[in-house]
Amino acid sequence: MKSVIYLWVLLLVMATQAARAVQTISLNTALQKKMIKVDIRGLGSIDGVNSSSHYGKCMGMKITNLTGNVLKVNLETGRFLTADSSEVQNMLVTQNSITELQPHQSRNVKLYAMCSEKHDDAPDPNITFKPGPMSTGNLFHLAKLIEEKKYQNSMAQNAVWALTDNLDIASVSGDDPLQQKFLREFLSTATGKPLPPEVPQKNRNSMATRETREIYSISCWFEYEVLKSNTVSIILYNSNGDIVKELMPATQTKSGSYSKTCTLSSAEFPIGEYEIKLQIGRSSTLSRKIYLGPRANVPQEE
Repeated sequence: MKSVIYLWVLLLVMATQAARAVQTISLNTALQKKMIKVDIRGLGSIDGVNSSSHYGKCMGMKITNLTGNVLKVNLETGRFLTADSSEVQNMLVTQNSITELQPHQSRNVKLYAMCSEKHDDAPDPNITFKPGPMSTGNLFHLAKLIEEKKYQNSMAQNAVWALTDNLDIASVSGDDPLQQKFLREFLSTATGKPLPPEVPQKNRNSMATRETREIYSISCWFEYEVLKSNTVSIILYNSNGDIVKELMPATQTKSGSYSKTCTLSSAEFPIGEYEIKLQIGRSSTLSRKIYLGPRANVPQEE
């Protein structure tokens, strides 16, 4: 009987120790206790897979367990990732990430995040980030909403900027009317600003309707030189200066001469004025202003 009790107690102790060994700990606490080290950058520097440089799985983290125990490390939704350069946007984590690490193991983890300073540069694989403070108030609630609804896209990115940079609520627009309505109503309640008038779905891109639904397209081209290995991105902006789409996410590019043609179609984008910017690192920008529609003109370089 005593041996049975002893065995039961031993198993209980072992189970308790195992549970403690894999107890979840916040990433910031683990860093403060020097249990881990991390290297957080733009995703392209982690595994060579290029993603959106502003939102979605746009960040990568290499995390290393410095202890002899199994760790579960939690990076919370709503925490800022602070850039080591004042020219680069701080990032807002938009999906909780729990990483389990065996003793002394290193892992590469992709992180969902969004930019929080519209007029600074997007994350750069050459710029490192540190875990910063938690967001608060409406921005924290928006981050949780984005996680819950899986709104990891450009519409939600503009919603973040509507809080951090006072972007117009009308800039939160896209092809999903339910998501657009949900985010706009959240922002209106959060900021006290009135909701913009809704444009009926059937009237969107109405010029194309009047023009017998003809599909228009326009192309513009870039010739550029990369003096030394650097990131190159191409981003499409509307006439208000809001990001419409990343035509080429930030891509690590070797030195050399390159050319790139970008084509827009009214089958994908509403008729109107746009600007396409090609960014090399953080110092060199080429831009083209174009008009997509029946009066499309030749793009001019600024």
